[in-house]
Amino acid sequence: MNTFDEKKMISDIFMLDEENMVTSFGITVMWDNSYDFREVAARLFVCHRIVPEKVKNIVDMLVDGKMSISKFLKVTDAQVADAVWREENSIDFSEIMATRKHVWSKFFGSPSDDDYYFLEEKYGISMECLFDDGVCTKFDSAKDLSSRVKEYVKGQDDVIDQLAVPFFQHLESKRTGSTMRIKCPTVLMGATGSGKSEIIRRFAELCDCPVVRINTIDVVPNGWRGNHICDIFGHYLDDRYKLEDLEYAIVVFHEFDKIAHYQRPKSGNDDMDGDYMREIMRMFESDYSLMIEKGGGDVMSLPKKFDLPTQNFLVIFDGAFVKMEEIVKKRLNIASSIGFNSKPVEDSHSNFLKYVNEEDLITWGFMPELVGRIGQVLALEPLSSDVIYQIMTTAKDSILLEHIDYCHNYNLNVKFEESALRYISDIAYNSGMGFRNVKTILSKCMNSIYYEYCSVSNSLEDSDPKSISIDKDYVARQLKDFCR
Repeated sequence: MNTFDEKKMISDIFMLDEENMVTSFGITVMWDNSYDFREVAARLFVCHRIVPEKVKNIVDMLVDGKMSISKFLKVTDAQVADAVWREENSIDFSEIMATRKHVWSKFFGSPSDDDYYFLEEKYGISMECLFDDGVCTKFDSAKDLSSRVKEYVKGQDDVIDQLAVPFFQHLESKRTGSTMRIKCPTVLMGATGSGKSEIIRRFAELCDCPVVRINTIDVVPNGWRGNHICDIFGHYLDDRYKLEDLEYAIVVFHEFDKIAHYQRPKSGNDDMDGDYMREIMRMFESDYSLMIEKGGGDVMSLPKKFDLPTQNFLVIFDGAFVKMEEIVKKRLNIASSIGFNSKPVEDSHSNFLKYVNEEDLITWGFMPELVGRIGQVLALEPLSSDVIYQIMTTAKDSILLEHIDYCHNYNLNVKFEESALRYISDIAYNSGMGFRNVKTILSKCMNSIYYEYCSVSNSLEDSDPKSISIDKDYVARQLKDFCR
């Protein structure tokens, strides 16, 4: 129940008298219509594409008679049907609704238990469908963890399955507050745009662990002038996390291949590279701690120093390793077996990164002592045009769906024909940047539509829906300069 002060605040938002008001889904309003306001509020809550500011406008128009109930039902039917479809097909959209509830509660008030019961009775939409937020305690195995990540990342199933094991071990370690010594660092190899960062991010979110991202080329070891690993942790401690949060951090050494790049000329940095590798190796020792500082941003105060144990970190190294395949091919010319698994090369188009072993990493320039501490090397597959198409059309939070959802806010029903999506996939593939280029391509395709149609006068409550179909020819015209 809302308190009197909360009701007064809400009544001020809607410019209402305090008497004879009804409250549903946190919205308090004077409602004289015979139609049940709870269904109006329920639809507005479930239709997550309708931003809270627009919710207020719709309610005002319904109260003032400027919009009929029948029109309101018509323009919300599709989004309600989408929510019902997700429930019937066990397709989770809890992340969207958790954000929706958080923002909604700031504008209006929190829905009550009776409101959620109404949703289940009226539409069959359960609390589990709305708010099963995937908290780490719900995952019982590495297989469960892998299945959830595959909802977001396409075309890398084998890598996800293998990476799920150390992440699940890390999750178990965090759950029990214990140190799991069998957990080993992993190297992720793959071309730009193949999904390295996205895979790590998704696993980290499901484990509810902070990710400390260290750009290898921007950091120097202790004793050298520049930014140190401890400085990076100090920034995270200042800006985002408490010390105890960082004890189970996922530490990503990004572009780790650059620390000892193959065929790089000998330079004055060779000693620094060795010192850097030795410093990283110390992070795997059972009694090692990082000395990090927090605060001290002004001349009147000194920073506070903290010891951060490293034995519970999960360490991931990632990089493109652009010329690593040359090392593997050279070794295969003089050997009849391949690395640890003695697997034959399938064909001349094989992803040779899959066959990297300790010898190759040492040839690349990594110290044998560091290589000996690496648990596994995982190679991502380059994304084909078909996989890029699959990501756009089936990934749970596809950037394509975000564009379509944005258009719904302005009463636009945008449909991409398959020929257009295949064309976009081919362009992204040929760019050599994997999926990373799709965001740019889609923005260029949609910009003129946003310019022409996305205005307040075309908003949901003011006009009938407009349908726009995007075909291959339209995409080609929008990208004519981009593709030269």
